[in-house]
Amino acid sequence: MRLCLGCGHVDEHRDCPNVAAPRSSSEKVQRIQRALGEIDRTLFALKMSKAAPTRATLMELLSARTRLDQLQSADLADFGQKRAYNFVETALDERTRAVKAALGEEGDALADLFPFARRAVELSFRSAQARLDASEFDAQALSGLAIHPIQAASNRGVSLSRICGEIDEVLEKSRPLDARVRAWGMKNLPALVTGKDPVEVPADLAGGSRLGAIVGRGPASRRASAATQFRLLGDEFRERLYLLAVNPLLLRRVSAVSQAEEAWRKHMAGDGAARWDVVRRSNVDLLGHFLGQGDLGARFDDMILELARKSRPATPASLRPAAQLKDEEWEGLGCAYFLIYASADESSSEGIVWDPIVRSIVELGGEGKNEELTRKAQLARVRARWTRQGG
Repeated sequence: MRLCLGCGHVDEHRDCPNVAAPRSSSEKVQRIQRALGEIDRTLFALKMSKAAPTRATLMELLSARTRLDQLQSADLADFGQKRAYNFVETALDERTRAVKAALGEEGDALADLFPFARRAVELSFRSAQARLDASEFDAQALSGLAIHPIQAASNRGVSLSRICGEIDEVLEKSRPLDARVRAWGMKNLPALVTGKDPVEVPADLAGGSRLGAIVGRGPASRRASAATQFRLLGDEFRERLYLLAVNPLLLRRVSAVSQAEEAWRKHMAGDGAARWDVVRRSNVDLLGHFLGQGDLGARFDDMILELARKSRPATPASLRPAAQLKDEEWEGLGCAYFLIYASADESSSEGIVWDPIVRSIVELGGEGKNEELTRKAQLARVRARWTRQGG
């Protein structure tokens, strides 16, 4: 199969988790030489074959050209290596022209459709992956929140867009909590988000009018009342933090579906839809060439969906319930949020990025030990930055 399930590209790899990109000059040279060797062997096999050229022959040559186009002869170290590159390139082009000529108009039409169909396969795969990622994501933990449960998340199958809409409403209503948290001072933030008593009670909160109606006359009674209000505020703010952490994870999946659909629309613009119809009706072998299925027939959509499923982890991603977060994780979320979004000093958040932090804490992706190591590294980075800021 020519479609890579790791990066979703045909006859090449881009940012592929399965194929490491060459880093050094020597690695680049080795990659080029391996590719040239494979193409040279393909050309030799075709040259030795006594069979008449077929559509499959031309597709093999066009795929070889695609691989060659990803290589840069400038990365080669010496004249001999560049000469070998030019030799293979010339031989490939000559063989391709000969096969196209033998096939006549059919060869020209196939060569014209080849890059269009290749890109359509990539976009179909990308769209299937995005839809699966969104539809299979388990967000039911949101329905278990104690104060503001997200009702739309109660049932699997509800669109993430609808869930995000409900989250946005709750976040907008809870926005004033930020000022109330800030009024307690940043020294109290770790205690507030972990459900502990305040480190210190600001004077205006211990005896001010805000608590005047509920506090007793003695200092001990006022402190106890302030601590109660502190814990209640912490309960509300933890839910706000959790929703702030979850929201970008859901929006990323919604956005991925939208981007995949828009890329497909652009590819089908103009005469694209008509060309795709020609591919599906009378050039199914071209799609089979990309997917490694000689007799694909009308099963293209099913095959793409099957491959998209194979490319995904066995266990779909989900959310960790808020109740399962540890104290150090709540502290990391709270400190990161105020460093990034609630500080007037932009330099305070240097090196702290919200999305990877929340992904490591509230998303379960089935990465096991690596997932835990990533989480610890993110929390350590936030803790160090918070300490430097005097938190």
